[in-house]
Amino acid sequence: MKEYFTVKGKARESIEIKHSKFIASCCHVESREEASEFLAKICKEFSDATHNCYAYISDKNGMEIKFSDNGEPSGTAGQPILDAIQKSGLKEIIIVVTRYFGGIKLGASGLVGAYSSSAASVLKSIQWVKMRPSVVLELTIPYSFGKKCDALPKNYDGIILNKEYTDVIKLTLSLPQEKVDDLKNAFLDLTKGQGIVNEIGEEYRELLL
Repeated sequence: MKEYFTVKGKARESIEIKHSKFIASCCHVESREEASEFLAKICKEFSDATHNCYAYISDKNGMEIKFSDNGEPSGTAGQPILDAIQKSGLKEIIIVVTRYFGGIKLGASGLVGAYSSSAASVLKSIQWVKMRPSVVLELTIPYSFGKKCDALPKNYDGIILNKEYTDVIKLTLSLPQEKVDDLKNAFLDLTKGQGIVNEIGEEYRELLL
């Protein structure tokens, strides 16, 4: 697992260039299907627009990519939007730029600049998120060591997911991948080797930027 950057929720920004209105709508997506659903909603909302151009990278590895000029001259809309996304390094994201023609032709270079600017503007307004690889651990703690282990999750940037009290204490927590070995060693030292550590899964932790 590798960390990556994405966005949270949705955002929208508008700019006007030579009487043409450009509306950039951005959303977090996690699949081609989600990207297509968002695109369909925007096209329905702005069904009277001149163009609804878009680009998306819908997976965390940056492999699921698609873009469209939607009737604009080839290379003047979808590619500039995609370029803005790739320059940002974001994944799992779609940007749709809606254009209402204002009566003045912008030319190829003008269109590229307009769609690039629209995409850049909405990327500035949406919440960015770092997806940090994390490991889910289950700690089995004898009661005699319970208090000594209370500070462990916080000391290693862990988040407690569950805590059970039976004949022992069962603590389930999520912590950054790179801190797992350090926590394990500290835990075994604190419990004098009587504690048990099990890795039960992996997940991404969302960190707002």
